[in-house]
Amino acid sequence: MAEGSKTEEINIGDLVSIDENRVREIFDDNYQNKFIKVFMENVEFYEQIFDIIVPEYFGKYQKEIVDKIIKYVTTNNGRPDYEDLKRQIKIDTKVEKHKEFLLHALEKIRETEVRTEKPIVDTAYLYFKKKALANALYECAQKWSNDDFDGIVAPINEAMKAGESKDSGLDYNE
Repeated sequence: MAEGSKTEEINIGDLVSIDENRVREIFDDNYQNKFIKVFMENVEFYEQIFDIIVPEYFGKYQKEIVDKIIKYVTTNNGRPDYEDLKRQIKIDTKVEKHKEFLLHALEKIRETEVRTEKPIVDTAYLYFKKKALANALYECAQKWSNDDFDGIVAPINEAMKAGESKDSGLDYNE
């Protein structure tokens, strides 16, 4: 190492937690309900964010609803509507009280008023993009500690592509 250069241990957890605390204030139950509503009703947003959405970042019941959306998409190769989710909740949820609560939560999401989608879309995209990048940094740190320097590039590239437009290819219909 060159004389006079200073290196410090970088704690990725500290780096990520700075943003995490600020985002937690914004990402409350009301915001999560609005997010799910926009996610379900706005096709363009759904397509942009689907590959970077992580259910574990949501509160308990919102997480379950997001899980059910993802399960529906992977099982049926299509985006569910509210009726599809209701059916899935009725089929998958065995405990009656829990089923009622999830159906109520879904109805609350459906009835949630979203005056402007842009702040929800922008905040969610930024949040999930940062989470994808933070996860990539953790993965790169592991690769670094195992001297797998060639493996460092791929996780960062994947994280940087996450949530980007899927229509960047050629359009032969034009």
